[in-house]
This record gives sequence, C-alpha cells and structure tokens, in this order.
Amino acid sequence: MNTGYAKSGDGLIHLTSALNSEFTICGDAFDGEANERIKDDSTCHSFCKPQPITCPKCIVEIKNIRGVKIKELSRT
Repeated sequence: MNTGYAKSGDGLIHLTSALNSEFTICGDAFDGEANERIKDDSTCHSFCKPQPITCPKCIVEIKNIRGVKIKELSRT
C-alpha cells in the first residue's frame, strides 16, 4: 500500500511522487534495475509508515517547493 513514504535499502526515508508512486520525489525508482545511478541494494525501496524524510535529495526537493504559491483552476 502506498503511504507516501518509502524506505530504501540503505535505510533512507524518501517521499514518493504523488503523480507516479513508483518513484520517489528525488527520482529513485522502486525497481532497482530501473535506477541507473546506483546498481546495488540501496536502490530497492519499499513503502513504510509515515516518518521524517532522511534522503538528502528528497529534502532538497521538499525545501524547494515549500514556499511556492499555487492557484488551482476551477473545472466547470
């Protein structure tokens, strides 16, 4: 079940993408073979309970979008 949180094989806690839950917001894929950056167990992710995010790259993304103002358009 997608909780919005994922734990990687190296123990880091990631935030999953709201648009594609097969990826974290830092770009890691749940399928380790699809992740080109690292080819070891650290790329294997599993959903976990909500807890503080510890992935440095996810943290950068969260801080980057935190202050963004949005305006949702009505769908009529």
